[in-house]
Amino acid sequence: MASLRRAGLLALTIDGIRFDVVGNIAYSLGEDILEELIGADRFHGFKVTPGTSLMELEIRDRGDLDTQALAQVNDATVVAELANGKAVVLRKASQASPATSGSEEGTIETRFVGDSAEEILAA
Repeated sequence: MASLRRAGLLALTIDGIRFDVVGNIAYSLGEDILEELIGADRFHGFKVTPGTSLMELEIRDRGDLDTQALAQVNDATVVAELANGKAVVLRKASQASPATSGSEEGTIETRFVGDSAEEILAA
């Protein structure tokens, strides 16, 4: 019988090191972006630009987390295991923006971009 679990528990690793995930992980597989080309007279067609493979997430600072090392992540493999059985793999990933830390909940928000991303479906 197939599981009815669709959302919830997450696991995250960066180059095999496990991190505590606070909540939502947003990701994009980097699909091409279609933009309309509209002329003065009518619709002319589409312009295609490459999309960005990315992962935005919030992790918890356990106290032993080196935030400076996190800021220097480069050429890493980031894997998010989702509750529905899927895994999202971001390859050749680098931190794309400065990590923002919050002291009240001990959280760090960060964004990684990579060369490619793949969704691996549940078996």
